[in-house]
Amino acid sequence: MSTKARILKSGKGEITQAYKANVHNGIDIVREGYKLDYIVAHSAGTVVQVINNSNINTPNDTTNPGNMVRIDHGNGYQTRYLHLEYGSVTVKVGDKVNKGQTLGYMGNTGNSFGSHLHFEVIYNGEVLKNNEKINPTIYLEQDLPNNTIVNVYYRVKTQKHGWLPEVKNLEDYAGDGKNPIKAIATA
Repeated sequence: MSTKARILKSGKGEITQAYKANVHNGIDIVREGYKLDYIVAHSAGTVVQVINNSNINTPNDTTNPGNMVRIDHGNGYQTRYLHLEYGSVTVKVGDKVNKGQTLGYMGNTGNSFGSHLHFEVIYNGEVLKNNEKINPTIYLEQDLPNNTIVNVYYRVKTQKHGWLPEVKNLEDYAGDGKNPIKAIATA
């Protein structure tokens, strides 16, 4: 069944293998009609890893991504695009990419059974040793989550002291330890 796919130049794709946590940490997709397509960046970001010189297919080597691009989108999110065609990658490490910018073409390199794109969304990939992976299916149409930190300033009111000085987030103590907090006001 065809689905919108912002990671394909055509904008429409067919999922050929679904996400299965700890077994298949991404999805495999081809262009609508089971055709090949150009791969484009899901969102703006910085290219942090590229492999573009693999011309072999190793379907039983689970460690071989083949030709691939990894993009850091900020806020802890990264995307990976695997099994690209030999020599088709159009970006290099350090490049700033825009949403929809061409990255390469579907291929059959690395641990792959037929030409397709393997797409992954990773959270805290550079922080956690185990790279927390996420089911990327919903991100075929949607933006990545925005983890923008919002500072919250508040004041508390105690029975004895009335309104106490303003507090930012949880960095300062709100209350005096002896009197219960009666109300909170945010701004």
